[in-house]
Amino acid sequence: MDNNRNLQTNLYKNYTKTKFMEENSMKKNNKNKANNKKRIVTSLLVVALALLMVVGVFMLSPMKASAATNRAGVYMLYGLYDIGDGATAGYMDQFAIQISTQYFRDDASTTTKYNYATYDWSYFSFYIHAEDIKEHVSFKLTRNGSTYTSKSLSGSEGGYLYQGALSDGDYVLTYVGEYKPNIFVTKTYTFTYHFTVDTTAPYTSLTAGGSTISSGSYTNKAIKFSATDNYSTSKIYYRSPSASSYTYTTASSKSVSATSANNGWWYFYATDGYQSSSTYSVYLDTVAPVGKVTNSSGTTISNGGYTNKPVKYSATDTGGVSYYQVKNPGSSSWSSYTANTALSASTGWYTFRAIDKAGNTSSEYKVYYDATAPSGTLYGGTTVKSTGGYSNASYVKYVASDYHSGVANCYVRKPGSSSYVAYTSGTQLTAEGTYYFYCTDKSGNTSSTVSITLDRTAPTGTLYGGTATKTSGSYTNASYVKYTATDSTSGINALYVKMPGSSYYTAYSSGTQLATEGTYSFYAKDKAGNQSSVVTITLDTTKPTGVLYGGTSVISSGDSTNASYVKFVPSDNIGLANIYVKKPNTTTYAAYTSGTQLTAEGTYTFYATDKAGNTSAYYTVKVDRQIPSAQLYVDGKAISSGSYTNGEYIKFVCGEDCYVKTPDSSTFTAYISGTEFSKAGKYTFYGLDDAGNSTGNYTVIIDRTQKKAILSGVSGGKTNGDVKITWSNGDANLYAPVKSVTVNGKSVTNGKLISTIDTGVYKVVVTDTAGNVWSTEFVSSKQNVQTSTLQKEYYEVADKDGNIFAFASYEKALEFATLRENGLVVNGTWSSATWDTGIAMDEKDSANAVNGAYFIYKKSGSPNEQVAYFTAERLAEVIAEYAEDSIKSYYYWQKAPATVADGENLYTYSEGKNILANKVEFGTDVGLLLDGEEFVGNVIETEGRHTVTVFDEFGNTCDYSVIIIRNAPSIQYAIGEGATNNVSFDRTYFFKDEVTVSITEALDEMAMFRIYRVIDEDESELVAIKSLGESFTLTESGTYTVVAVNHAGDSQSFNLVISRSAPSVTLTEDAEKKQLVIEVKPSADAESHIQTLIVQKSTDGGSTWVTLDTDDYGTAIELDTLTYKFRTSGIYKVTITDEFRTGIDSIIGEKNYTQPAPTGELEGVDNGGHTNGIVKFSWDDDAKVTVTKDGEEIEYRSGVRLTEDGDYTIVFENHDGYKTTYTFTIDTEAPEISVDGAKAEGATNTNVSVTFEGEGVTATLEKNDTEVSDYASGTVVSEDGKYTVIVTDEAGNETKTSFVIDKSVSYDVNINDGGLANSVTIYEKENLEFVVTKNGTPIEYKDGTAITEPAEYTVTLTDDIGNKAEFSFTIVEPVVTKFIYNFDELAGFEKVLVNGNEARLNYGTLEITADGKYTVDVVANGETHSFSVTVDTKVDYSVNAHDKGFANSVKISANESVTATVTKNGEAFKYELGKEITEPATYTVKLVDTLGNKVEFSFTIVESTVGKFEEEIDLIPGFEKVLVNGNETTIEKGTLALTESGVYEVSIIAGGKTHKFTVTVDATAPTLTLNGVENGGATTDAVTLTDVSEEAEVVVTLNGEQIEYTVGDELTEIGEYKVTVTDAYGNATEYDFTIEKGANIALIVILIILGVAAIGTGVFFYFKKKNSI
Repeated sequence: MDNNRNLQTNLYKNYTKTKFMEENSMKKNNKNKANNKKRIVTSLLVVALALLMVVGVFMLSPMKASAATNRAGVYMLYGLYDIGDGATAGYMDQFAIQISTQYFRDDASTTTKYNYATYDWSYFSFYIHAEDIKEHVSFKLTRNGSTYTSKSLSGSEGGYLYQGALSDGDYVLTYVGEYKPNIFVTKTYTFTYHFTVDTTAPYTSLTAGGSTISSGSYTNKAIKFSATDNYSTSKIYYRSPSASSYTYTTASSKSVSATSANNGWWYFYATDGYQSSSTYSVYLDTVAPVGKVTNSSGTTISNGGYTNKPVKYSATDTGGVSYYQVKNPGSSSWSSYTANTALSASTGWYTFRAIDKAGNTSSEYKVYYDATAPSGTLYGGTTVKSTGGYSNASYVKYVASDYHSGVANCYVRKPGSSSYVAYTSGTQLTAEGTYYFYCTDKSGNTSSTVSITLDRTAPTGTLYGGTATKTSGSYTNASYVKYTATDSTSGINALYVKMPGSSYYTAYSSGTQLATEGTYSFYAKDKAGNQSSVVTITLDTTKPTGVLYGGTSVISSGDSTNASYVKFVPSDNIGLANIYVKKPNTTTYAAYTSGTQLTAEGTYTFYATDKAGNTSAYYTVKVDRQIPSAQLYVDGKAISSGSYTNGEYIKFVCGEDCYVKTPDSSTFTAYISGTEFSKAGKYTFYGLDDAGNSTGNYTVIIDRTQKKAILSGVSGGKTNGDVKITWSNGDANLYAPVKSVTVNGKSVTNGKLISTIDTGVYKVVVTDTAGNVWSTEFVSSKQNVQTSTLQKEYYEVADKDGNIFAFASYEKALEFATLRENGLVVNGTWSSATWDTGIAMDEKDSANAVNGAYFIYKKSGSPNEQVAYFTAERLAEVIAEYAEDSIKSYYYWQKAPATVADGENLYTYSEGKNILANKVEFGTDVGLLLDGEEFVGNVIETEGRHTVTVFDEFGNTCDYSVIIIRNAPSIQYAIGEGATNNVSFDRTYFFKDEVTVSITEALDEMAMFRIYRVIDEDESELVAIKSLGESFTLTESGTYTVVAVNHAGDSQSFNLVISRSAPSVTLTEDAEKKQLVIEVKPSADAESHIQTLIVQKSTDGGSTWVTLDTDDYGTAIELDTLTYKFRTSGIYKVTITDEFRTGIDSIIGEKNYTQPAPTGELEGVDNGGHTNGIVKFSWDDDAKVTVTKDGEEIEYRSGVRLTEDGDYTIVFENHDGYKTTYTFTIDTEAPEISVDGAKAEGATNTNVSVTFEGEGVTATLEKNDTEVSDYASGTVVSEDGKYTVIVTDEAGNETKTSFVIDKSVSYDVNINDGGLANSVTIYEKENLEFVVTKNGTPIEYKDGTAITEPAEYTVTLTDDIGNKAEFSFTIVEPVVTKFIYNFDELAGFEKVLVNGNEARLNYGTLEITADGKYTVDVVANGETHSFSVTVDTKVDYSVNAHDKGFANSVKISANESVTATVTKNGEAFKYELGKEITEPATYTVKLVDTLGNKVEFSFTIVESTVGKFEEEIDLIPGFEKVLVNGNETTIEKGTLALTESGVYEVSIIAGGKTHKFTVTVDATAPTLTLNGVENGGATTDAVTLTDVSEEAEVVVTLNGEQIEYTVGDELTEIGEYKVTVTDAYGNATEYDFTIEKGANIALIVILIILGVAAIGTGVFFYFKKKNSI
C-alpha cells in the first residue's frame, strides 16, 4: 500500500475518533432533556397502544411473534454510514456490525475497530446486531476493487453476514438495510467499512552483485536486501558484523558495499507490523584466502620453491575456504584438491589456489616437487665409466644431469682428501688417485656418490723360482715357479700367464705355484687397464738324457762296441748347458761337444747338465775291435748272419776254418770257404781263428714262397669299418718270416687294426725277409667321426608295451601315439531299443547315439574308465587328448634319447660331415689336420669353427666341418635399465635392483639357460628356461642361480642375490664407561652377509691409519664379533662390506674419540660435593692415588670407607699421564629452620614462610607431594596446597617441615555456578559441612547424592578450618510449555548450543517455544555442561468427534497426566477418560495436563430419532463439506437441515478429518379433530377436541394461559384458545379458535376515535423534538 493511502487512512482514523467522541459528549449533555420528552411521548404512546390493543382484541385475529437472540461480537466496526443525508463516521446502534476471527459469544466484550484497520486473520465472521430495523437488504464485500462476495438479505433479525476465510487484500464491506424511524417513514441505511487483510510477511530478496543468493551464503560482492509488502508498510531490520543488536530502516532496501570494513556476517529480516519474514544471513568477504605449501616434514616451501618431499597445500580465510584446486605437473587445467592432501604422484610444478566461500581466489602458489635424485656420468677421458671404475686416460671428469628441477651443485673429494669441495660439472681432473663425486638438485635430492680412480702407471711384477726371485728369461729347477704383481694406485685387476706349450694367455691368480715344466710368460693389468711388461721364466726339473752310439748303432751305457767310433748325443727338453767326457786312461772330465766321434779303443764316460742346473746320468762304453772276420753272400752280395733269401745261391767266406750245417743235416761239417748252395732250407756257418776266437754262427735260410695277409672286415674289396690285418710265419727254419707288410707303402704290424677313413683306398703288400712279395687292395666307406650332434629338442613316446621310442618331430611322435591309441579301440554293435551294453556312453557323444556300430575307448579325462563313442570325430578328439598327453619333450642336454624310432634321424645336423660338440672324437690311428695344421691326438677340443681333415697313416684324407664348443655360453646381466655386463663365475653377485639375464654364444646356436630360485640348501625351484636370444628379468628379492648350457655342458653357476637392506655401523661414546663402543649390525635381509670388517685408528688426525686386530680389551676384530670397545684416544674408522656394498659403496663409520681423564669410582658423594654419609673411592686402573684430609695427606687404599667430617682431595693419575682430581666434604650436621604462620604438620588458611641460614644451604618446595620449585629463605607461600619444605645443606643433611594451606573448599560438582542441569551431584574432597536450600528452604543433602527435582538451589560448603564456597544452580523442569532463560548473568558465559547448533540469543535470552526434545549445551569458562528439556504446548489426547460436531457416541482418550472437566447440557458431568459417551446431549470438555496446557471442545450426542435435524455444522472449525448417505450436500447458511422422514448417515469433513453419525427423522406431526369450530375460526358454541392421531401431548391455552383439559371434554368459556398437539419428536400441530359473544359496535367506534387522538398527540411531540435538535 502506498504512502498516500497510509496517510489518508491515518487521517480518517483520527477524524472518526474525534467525531465519535464529540457525539458521545453531545448525547450526555442532552440526556436529561430527552428523558423528559420521552416520558410525555411514552405516556401518549401507552395510551394509544392500549387503545390499539383493545381494538385488536376485537378487530384482529391472534398474531404470532418470535424474539431474536442477541449476540455480542469481538470487535465493533466503526465505519461510515449514510441514511440519505450524507456519510457519517461511526454506526447506528440499530445496525451495529461486529467482526470476529472465531464465532460470537453472548458474553464477549466488544472494542472498536476503526475504518481502514488491518487484520492478520485467516478467518472472518461478520455479524450484524439488528435492532428495530425493518429489513436487511444486501451485503457485499469487494476486494481490491472487485466484488469478492455479495448476497441479498431478508428479514430483520441479527445474524451472520459472512463467515469464512479472506485472502490478503483491501476490502470494502457494504451493508444496506431499511429501518423506520417512525411508523410513517422508511429510510435506507448504508454502512461501509474499509479494511485490509494482510497475513503475508513482506516479500524479500537477497542479492549480491545483482544476483540472487540464498540465506547463509558467502559473497565478495555488494549485498542488497529488499522488502516489499502489498498491503502494509514494511521495515527492514539488519545487524552488521560489529553490532550486537538489530537496526532498522523504512527504506525498501538495505545495501552493503563490498569493502573489508563490512566483512563478516550480516543478518536481515523484514516486518510489516503483523508478519515478519525469515531472517537472512550472508557472509561478506572481500579478502582472498592466503595459502601456503608445506612438505611432508612440515617445512613451509616458498612460492616458486622446490622440494623433494610430498607437498601439501592449505589456506586460511576468515570466512572459510570453500574448495581447493591444483594444476598437476604437465597439466594446464585445474583439478579438485583436498586441503593438506600430500601429492607426490608426478614430478614437476604443482600450482595451487584456494577459493573461499565468497568466491575470492587466492594468489597462485607454485612449488616444484622432485623426489628423483640427480644423476652423474663419470668419464675416463672420453669414455663413460661406471662408479667404482678405473681409467688410464689423461683425465677424469663428472657430468651431472637432472631432468626435473635441475642441478644445483656438484662436489668432489679429491685423492688424499677427506672432505668434499665444490666442483664444476665437466671439469677435467688429471691427478692420479681416486675421486668421489656427487651432486644435488634444486629440490634437495642428492645423487648417489660415485667414484673413479685415475691411474696411468703400469703395475710391476716379480718372478719366483721356488722362493728365490728371478729375472725375466731365467731358468729354474725349483719345484715351482710363481708370479706376483703390485699396483699402488688402482690396484691389480688381473694377472695372466702363458703356459708351456700354449700360444695364448689365461687368467692367473697372483702367487699361484706352477709346477709344469716349460717356459712361462707372465704379465699383469691394473684396474685402470695399464699393462706391465711381459716376463718369462723356464721351469725344468727333468735331468738331461743321452744316447750312446757305437758307430751308427745305438748302444747302451756299459756296452762294448767294435764300431769304428763311439759318440754321445745328450738332449734336454729345455736346453743343455754343458757336456763332459772322461776318456780312456784319464781321471778327469773334459768338455765335450755332442756327437763328437771318439775312435780310440778303451772306456769312455759321459754326462751333461742343462740350463736349469740338472745333471744327467753317467754313460759308459768300451771300444774293442779284435773280432775274427767272416761274411755270408747271396748271389755274390754280402748278407748278415741270420738272413733269409730267395736268391739263387748262397756262400760263406771266412779267413779261418769254416763249418756248415745244411738243411738236410743236423750237424756241422767242414766247409770250404766260398762254396755255393741253392737248395731251399736253413744253413748255419761259423769260423775259428787261430787264437780260437770264433766268428760266431752265421745262419741263412733260402725261402722262395709268397706270404698272404688276412684282411678281416673286407668283403669284395670294400669295408665300412676298421680292418684288422694279420699274417702268420711258417717254420722259421724253413720259411722266411714276413719282413714287412705295407698298406699304401706304409709298414704295418701283424694284427694291426687299420682305422680306415671314409673314401680311403688301401693297397696291402706283404714282403718276407727273403724278398718274396704278395699284394691286394680294398676301399673304405667308414665314418671316422665318433661324435654326432643331437638336434636341439626331440620327443619320446611309449608304445602299447611301454617301450619308449624317440622322434625328431612332434608330429611324428603324435602320429605314433595316435596309432598306439587307435590300437586300443574296440568296435561294437548296438541293435536293441535300450542301451544295455553295460558301459556308459561318452557324455558329449551320447546325443549321437543310434543303433549300429560304436567304439569302446577310454573316457575323456579318466583313462581307467571305458565309454562308448558313436562318431569317429568325437573318438578322434579323445584319442588326440591321450596321444598328446603321452608325448614328452627333451632338450639335447637333458638326457640321452631312448631307442630311435624306425625311419627317424635325430642327428640330421651331422649329415654332410657337420659336427657340433664340445669335443670331436676321431678313430684311433688316424691323423688329423686342424685348419690345415697337424693335430696330435684323436679328440679335438679346440673351441671354434674348424675344418678337420682326417687322414690315415696310409695317405688317405677326408674333410669335416666341425664346431667345437669348449666353453659354456657367457651369461650376461643388466642391472635395471643399465648396460649389459658379462658374468664372472669367481664370485656371487649381489644386486640392489632388478636384474635381466641373458646369454651370448658365438658358436652354439642351441645354447640355452635356465634360472633357479634357491629355497634352501637342498631345494631350488626352476623359474625359467630360455634360449639364445631371449632374456629374463628377475624382479623379486632372493637368491638365484643361473646356469647356461650348450654342447660344452653346463656353465658355472651364475649366483646372484637381490637384496635391499644394508648393514650398519654405529660409533657411540659411552661416557659412563669411558669407552668408544663400535657396534656393527648385520642387514635384516637374509641374503646379505657381512664380508669384511676393518677397524682402523689414526692418532695423527687421519694422516696415517693402523688396521687393528683387536679392540682395547683384546676382543679380536672378526666377523664373529660385532661389538668392540676402545678406551684410547684417536680417530676410529670402521669399514664394512657385504655382498652388495663394496668399494665406494662400503659402509663407513668414523668418529674422533677423546678418552676422558681417568677416574675411579667415587661413592657416597659427587666430585666437588658434600655428603653426610660414608665415602669411598675405588679404582681398578694401575694408577697413583693421593688422598688429603683438611690439607694433610693420609694413607688410603681402594675401597676404604671415609667417615670423618672434613674436606677431602683425591688425585688420580693413570699410566697414560691423565689426571683426575676429586674433592668433597663430609658433613653430618643438619641445618636449622624457623616456620612462621603454621604449626608443623598443621593446617592453616593463612600465608606461611620458612627461614634458614647457612652457606650452600638450599631448599625445595613440594606441593601436593610433587616438587614444584626451589625455595628461598623467607619466601611467603600463599596458595592452597599440602606443602613440604625440605632444607638441605651441601652435605645432603635435611630438615623437613610440612604444613597445609587451605583457603578454599575442595569439592567437585557437575555444573557451573548459576548454571542449569537435569541432575547435579556434589562430591566432597575433604570433610565438608553442607547447607543446601531448595527454592529458599533448607534441605538435607548427602555427599554424592544426585539432585534431580526441578527447583532453584543454593549450596554453601564449609570445611574444617572455616573456608566456604557458595554456588547456585537450577534443576530445570524436564517438560515445559516453553523454555526461556537469560544467560547474561552466567559468569564466564561463552555460547549455548541447542541440539548441537549454536543458538542466536535475543539480548542474552534463549527462547525455545516449538514443541520438541532439546539438548542444550552451555559453554562457560571453557567448560561445557548440558541439560535436556522437552517443550510441550499441546495436550496429548484423541477424540472421535469434531469440535462442535455431532456423533452417536464419543470416546475421549488421554494419558494419566490429563484431567478432564465435562459438562452435559451445561451441568457438571462425571466422566472417566476412555469411556464411551452415548447419552444424547450437548457436552463441553476441558482437558488440562500437568503443564497447564489446555484444550476445550464440545460435541453433541444426537437423538437416535428426531422430528427434524437442523444444526449449524459450518460452526465446526475447519469445516470443509458434509456427505449425507454418501452424497455431498449443499447447506444453506451453514445449517444442515434434514426435515424429511428417513434414516440418514451423515459424514462431516472438517480439518482433514471425517466423523460420522446416524440419525432417524420422524417429521410427521400428530393431529386431532375440532368439534364445533373450524381451525382458526370462532364460535359462540362449545368446542370438543377428539380423535388424536397418535400418542401425543395436547396442550390447551385460554387467553394465553394453559388450562387443564382432557381430550373429549367440552370447551365453553369465552376466550381465545390455542391447542398444541406435540408428539415425542417435537412434531406439533397447532389449532386456534375463539369462543365469543356478539360484538358492541358503538363501543368499538368510540375506542377507535380515542386511539386516533392519542396517536396524533404522539406525532406532534415527536416532530417538535426533532426540530429542537
